[in-house]
Amino acid sequence: MASYVEHGAAEVGIAGLDVLREEPRDLYEPLDLGIGRCTVVVAWPKGAPPLPKGVAPRVATKYVSLAARHFARKSIPAEIIELQGSIEVAPSLGLADAIVDITETGETLRANGLGITEKVLEVSARLIVNRVALKLHAERLRRLVTALRAAAAERTGGTC
Repeated sequence: MASYVEHGAAEVGIAGLDVLREEPRDLYEPLDLGIGRCTVVVAWPKGAPPLPKGVAPRVATKYVSLAARHFARKSIPAEIIELQGSIEVAPSLGLADAIVDITETGETLRANGLGITEKVLEVSARLIVNRVALKLHAERLRRLVTALRAAAAERTGGTC
């Protein structure tokens, strides 16, 4: 959806923060809708011994940029392995030492013998707006954002 909105095929859309931070785009993000909450995490096999000092962990993920930035912030030279789907089986197959993946409850991670060791990013759905459309249809989009903000606040019992 983010590509469609960025390139003008759609004026507005909804995308998860994970998508928006994985591949930054030239979009306006006026509202966190507060739905679709989950977390991008680092998970390691439970009970796995620590890697020898100086050995870069192999990390499987579909979030290559998020993972690389996370480990770089920690000054850990991780080898990032891009995978799509079934990321959680990579350690048990010997492909990776750890994973960076998205989870809502952690149940799939636990079922695959993994434990969450770090949170990378708290995720929720965001309203996204094309920047040109924002200039051309400012009032109409302002009304939309105001209405969605009110609906989100009503749903959560607070303000968004």
